[in-house]
Amino acid sequence: VHVKLRPLNKLELNQGHYQSIFCVDQSVTALYYPTFQVLTDAALEVHSNEFDGNHNENTTHDEFFHSSCSSILHIVHNSNGGEGAIFAYGQTGSGKTYTINGVAERLVKDLPYSSSEIHIQLLEIMGDNVKDLLSGNLVKVMINSEGNPTLVGNSVLRQIMDEVECLNTINEGFKLRKTIGTSKNDTSSRSHFICQIQIRHLKTNKISNIKLVDLAGSERHSDSKNHDSERLKEAIYINSSLMALKDCIRNKIHKSKNNDVRIPTRSSKLTTLLKNVLDPVDESNVRLVMIAAMSPSTHDVAHSLDTFRYAAALKPNCKSSTNKPKSNSSSESVVSTKPSVKSQTDSSPMAWSKSKLNSWIEINSERKVTLDDFIVQRTSDNNDFIPPPWKMLYDLTAEEWKLRSKLTLKQATVLRNSYKSLFLKKR
Repeated sequence: VHVKLRPLNKLELNQGHYQSIFCVDQSVTALYYPTFQVLTDAALEVHSNEFDGNHNENTTHDEFFHSSCSSILHIVHNSNGGEGAIFAYGQTGSGKTYTINGVAERLVKDLPYSSSEIHIQLLEIMGDNVKDLLSGNLVKVMINSEGNPTLVGNSVLRQIMDEVECLNTINEGFKLRKTIGTSKNDTSSRSHFICQIQIRHLKTNKISNIKLVDLAGSERHSDSKNHDSERLKEAIYINSSLMALKDCIRNKIHKSKNNDVRIPTRSSKLTTLLKNVLDPVDESNVRLVMIAAMSPSTHDVAHSLDTFRYAAALKPNCKSSTNKPKSNSSSESVVSTKPSVKSQTDSSPMAWSKSKLNSWIEINSERKVTLDDFIVQRTSDNNDFIPPPWKMLYDLTAEEWKLRSKLTLKQATVLRNSYKSLFLKKR
């Protein structure tokens, strides 16, 4: 699992967006998520994950391929055959197609044209339909008697003779797939694109299959508010197939430890076509690479966090953490958790009783002041909202703390800062 960041584009720079994702080192990626809590201040959550590699906007195609996809070359040149797949996942406009194009440009240079027969098949999955892009026909996906996926219909397996023809054929497929303009991308891919490169080794007659999979852009529910019925149906198919793919990969990981685990490859057309990669007979000759493409802009941070979590779920024993504004939390090993009732009661004044809040004030002021000294009026003649005691304290200025408590300004400021820091520790 590798993370690939694209650079901020001109529009984002002109609109004043700034970068929210950073490559800390060769494997750790940090995402800064601006947030706020109701009735309190703004805050900044820091999510970090350790992947097999991360690559910033300055990484070239060659550098990225050698770092993330070189394991696929083992399948390419393995005379005993095998299965390999490279996936590109992320929101629309995150650079998936650009990245997978760069991988294809580099991969075709290493194909064994002289010692094997090479064929290419280009497929597009639109909703519940599968289309062969080279013939232009819809085809059906079936499972044959041997348990392998097969296509029924007029599909084309084009023979390739050299590097130029191979790259031209792949580019032809990218141009033929369905796209539509969105707020993020004028040519957003609205379908899954699968380029299968079949390599038949002449010496052994064994076959190596390499699949380049450019997944359709993932969408959040908020992105669909302006969609028509066709686009809504399309988005449902896309998201459900992406979830099915995640389930298959996660179960594939679990199956390596427990052979009784079932991999649900028939959950979608996408996973059915990828059955030989997701649920192979021989795991030793299979290589799978997932590229999590992300936009670094703060405007897309919610989408990027979803991609972050999707990728983390595919990485076994992934070291991840969510550092909210509190001290020494880097050792937490969860992406996102809800605080328990106990921790909420212990650390958040929002959940404290009035007596507990009064006790805290008395202890921290060395018995010089009580809660009643601050809460001087609790009535309203205009049916206005009367905030709870913890909120009234939170909104008081340092000068008001001094006047109401009869403390010195320094003592009142220290007490007020200690109180407000409880909310930061909670978050």
